[in-house]
Amino acid sequence: MHRRQKGFSLVELIIVVSIIGILASLATVALHKSRNRVRATALINDLRVYEETFSRYFAETQNYPPSESIKDDYPEGMSAYLPSSWNAPTPIGGAYLYKIQSRNNPKNRQVYLLMRETPDSTAITTTDAILQIVDDAIDDGNLDSGNFVRLSKKRVQYYLIKPVT
Repeated sequence: MHRRQKGFSLVELIIVVSIIGILASLATVALHKSRNRVRATALINDLRVYEETFSRYFAETQNYPPSESIKDDYPEGMSAYLPSSWNAPTPIGGAYLYKIQSRNNPKNRQVYLLMRETPDSTAITTTDAILQIVDDAIDDGNLDSGNFVRLSKKRVQYYLIKPVT
């Protein structure tokens, strides 16, 4: 008569470890996607808040702020309008900067927010997947055209006003 030994066989242990490994890899992928969505949602929210803030400033003054911003500084006249998050790193890293071109010529005027690294800011740490989520939500879904544009791996631009063509 054979006595059955207590415990698990090697095959059973290999199967259990394999299943645990597969579940762990699926959880890691889901966590990464979730983190991307959180960063994209935070950036979308920031851009909508800032767009509304600059629009409100324009409605009250009939013009856009005259000066371009530098890191850790509000554009001229905007300190009462912009939230403190303006001076914090963006959700994708880097800093928010305000730019205006052709201020006195409405036909050629460009007003945009630039997200880029500055010498004393955090590095831009984003992926095309995060930028694509943002573009799909607030623009045309193409990172190379429209109002939300990837200029390079280190620079992203969001137009508030584009020149009339």
